[in-house]
Formats: sequence, C-alpha cells, structure tokens
Amino acid sequence: MAERKENNIRQRVLLLLYAGFFLLLFYSCYYADFYETGLEGVRFWDILFEGKIHHFYSQVFLIGNMQYVPLYDFPMYIIFALWNFPLWVVEKCTGIDIYHSVLCLMWMKSMLLFWLLLFQKAFGGVIELVVDGSRNRLSEMRNRGEMLFLTSTFTVTGIAVLGQYDIITMTFMMLGLKAYLQGDKKWFTIWFALAAPLKYFSLLIYAPLVLMDEKRIRRILVQAFSVILPMVFFWIAVPYGRAELVPGCTFSGSSEGTNVAKPIYDALFVHGSVAFGTLFIYIFAEMAFLIFCYAYQRRKEDDRTRITIYLCLMAYVIQFTAAYSHPYWLILMSPFMILVILADPEKSYLNLMAETLMTAAMVGAQIMYFEWCFCSNIVELSFWKYLLPKGIGESGEWRSLSAFLSLRISDPRLQEYVTGACLSIYAAGLLFFVLWNCPFLSHKWSLVTRQERDYKWLYPVRAVISLGLGSIPLVLYVARAFGIW
Repeated sequence: MAERKENNIRQRVLLLLYAGFFLLLFYSCYYADFYETGLEGVRFWDILFEGKIHHFYSQVFLIGNMQYVPLYDFPMYIIFALWNFPLWVVEKCTGIDIYHSVLCLMWMKSMLLFWLLLFQKAFGGVIELVVDGSRNRLSEMRNRGEMLFLTSTFTVTGIAVLGQYDIITMTFMMLGLKAYLQGDKKWFTIWFALAAPLKYFSLLIYAPLVLMDEKRIRRILVQAFSVILPMVFFWIAVPYGRAELVPGCTFSGSSEGTNVAKPIYDALFVHGSVAFGTLFIYIFAEMAFLIFCYAYQRRKEDDRTRITIYLCLMAYVIQFTAAYSHPYWLILMSPFMILVILADPEKSYLNLMAETLMTAAMVGAQIMYFEWCFCSNIVELSFWKYLLPKGIGESGEWRSLSAFLSLRISDPRLQEYVTGACLSIYAAGLLFFVLWNCPFLSHKWSLVTRQERDYKWLYPVRAVISLGLGSIPLVLYVARAFGIW
C-alpha cells in the first residue's frame, strides 16, 4: 500500500512537471496563423456592427502594412470572435495595441487550452466505450488515454508550438464518434455536421463510417447531404470574396493565393503511371478504401468498436501518408492511434513503441522541412523578449535546426536526406502499426507481449521526446539571444 501511494505521488509530480513545461512552450511560441486568426476574430465585431457581416470575406484585415485574407469557413470566425470579444473591448476602450501586447496574445492563444479541455472530456467518453472492464478500470484507462494524448508529439507540436485549431473540429468529431458507437445515428450526423464547416477533415471519417453501416444508396445520399447542409448554408449566407490589396501593403504568406476553400493544394498528390496516364496515389488509395467500406458486410462475430476505430485511423493514414500535409494536421491521427492502443492491451507494448517512434520521426522530418514553422522567429512575440538580452528580433533574422546542422555538415543535400530518413522511419512504423492492428488480419499475427510493469518506462520517455522536439524553437531563440549561434 505504501509503495502504491509513493508511485501515485511520483506520477502526480511528473504530470505537474510535464504540464508546467507544456504551458511554458504554449506561451512561448506564436506561429503566424494564430496572429492572423486573432486579428480576424477581433475585426469580426467591427464588421458586424457596421452591418457588413454578409461581406465578411471582402473586408480589409490589416496589422501594420501586412494584409490578411480569411481562409476558414465562417463558423470558425464566430468561435474566434466570441473568444476575442474581451480584446475588442480592451482595444476600443484603451487603445492598446493588442497585437503586440504579450498579455493580449496570451489570451488569444488560451482559447486552445479551453478547447483542449473540452476535447479531453469528449475523448474520455469515447475511451469508456472502447475499453472493457469495471468502473475503476474504465476510469484508469480514461486517465491513461487522456495522458497519452497530452504527451503525444503531435499534440505538443500541433497545439503548444504551432497553436492550430484542429482541436476544435476534433472535439465535435469525438462527440459524433461517441454517438456512432452508441448507435445514435441522428446525433452522429448532427455532430459531424457541426464539425465539417470548422475543418473539412471530419468528413474523411464520416464517409467510411456511413458506408460501413449503410448499403442503400438513397440513404447514403441523404446522410451525405445532411452533413454538408450547414456548410452550404454559410457559403450562401456569407459568400467568399477577397479584398483588393491596400496600396503600400503586402499580403501575408498565407494570403497570397486564392482564399476559396479547396481540398487540393500544390503538390498534393504523389503519382505514378497507369495505362496511358497518371495514377494519383491518394485518389487511388482513398477510393479503394471507400469501396471496401461499402462492399464489406459486417459479420456477427466482428468487433464493431474496433473496426470503427481502425477505419477512422486509416482515413487519416491515407490522407497524411499518400498526400501532402502541413505539420499541424497530424494531430488528427493521434486520438485514433491512442484508441487502437487502448483497445488491445496485449499489443500495448509494441503499439506504444511503434507510435512513439513514428510520431517522433514524422515531427523530426517536419522540423527539417518546414523550417519556418519551427524556427526561432515564432518565439519573438512572447514574454521571452523581456527576459533575454535586448535587441533580439530587430534584425529580422531567424534560425532553424536545418540551418544549424548545415554549418556542421557541409552537404547541400542534408535537409533532403534527414527529412527522407525520418519519413522512411515513420512509414515503416506506420506500416506495421496498421497491419498488426487490422481487425480483419490481427488473428494471423503472433507478436511479442510484455506486462505493463515492464514497459512503464515508455511513458516518461515518450513525454520527454515530445517536449524535447517541441522546445527546439525556444532553444534556437535562446541560443540566438546570447550569441551562441
């Protein structure tokens, strides 16, 4: 009993330390997208009170001489506006430059913590439907699942470092998934209809789940129309537009292209050849996946829950392996990998090893390739500018890990090699993860197993790796401040 109590105290201390470091990173890093959405959330109220909300997308959004263009669907800006209303009041009443006030910027980004708490609550509800056991075991597994999500490398980089808003969509997705597992088709559709206008990625798991359950074409079409109805409504009510460039200003990097929401980006598809034309690997894989979901007829002995979780995972595996992806999108995979791990305790050891390896490898590749996302520059708006030597940031220069390594290894192909090596490790780990967890094939595998006490060391190691990779922009910033590099 005394040993168990001591272990509980140790775990709580470690969790508090992790939470403290997570928050330190969270309030140290301000990636450009957050700055832009903060502006649009505050300007929302000016546009509303001016009676121009119908023309929201054609309004001018400026910070200094930098002009921004709204890129999300309108419901996302309603969420930004509600959270940032206090900042609009502060700006109007005091004249404070809220876009360069550390406290105001901290408030803007804190919205993600609010949604992270909501997500954890919804995610915990799904976990309780996925695992079996007594009430105490359900509580234990729920806590473990929530902890695994918080310590995921994708969570640290996606939320703490890059401050992206996929967690909002994911919250509604988890509520929809919970309704699906409970057999409530009405709320399953409603929650996904709310998720879809926030970010379209939710539709990638809605489609296969509908096709797995429903084989009548007419009903499939009705469910498809129902889920996109809110999207269509807002497209009509607040149509897309684009303001002209203000003289003397420049568009931000994310605003240079068209702002019409579309799923196809430059270099989206990896391709090969077929017959007399091009084979787009992503379209091929996605169509094969959807055809399988429709064609497969569930058997009585099938584990519906495990199949559901696996299909959700595969939807994002295809999206983020066969197609181009921005670094923060990968957080969408994380809850489903964790659910797969929790659903099969016998494979927990191998699954945790594979998940830790492949997520760390993917983030390593992202840090090398997407230099502007993980550079010292994203720390410059934070409180660190008051704690470190003055003058930092005035030159406009930024440092990346890729540039640091290139000073020590004089090979122009270094970035390509390291990125490729990390992506290869990710692909290998992911390949085996999806194979040995496939509910249609898993009975064919004879795999090594471990008792949990033999791999408890993985939990802190996993957390340290996540924080270590996430802290690279801060380390680069500090090194630059003191002239170390």
